[in-house]
Amino acid sequence: RAVHSAPHQHYPWYIQGVCEMRLGFTRQAKESFAHCLELCPQHAETLRCLAELDRSGWWLRRLWNRLTGR
Repeated sequence: RAVHSAPHQHYPWYIQGVCEMRLGFTRQAKESFAHCLELCPQHAETLRCLAELDRSGWWLRRLWNRLTGR
C-alpha cells in the first residue's frame, strides 16, 4: 500500500523487497530493490539484501545441479 501511496520514496520499496525476500519471492524482491536503488542508488541495506539474494541463489543453483547431475 505504501509503495502505491508514495512511489517516489525509496523506503517503501525497500520494505516491500524485504518482505518479498523473506517470503521467498526472489524475483519480486529484486524488482522492489531495483526500484529502491533507482531512487536512492547507495542505499546500503538494499545493496546488502541484493548480495544476500545473489549468494542464496548461487547456492541453490549449485545444489540443484548436484541433485540433477548437471
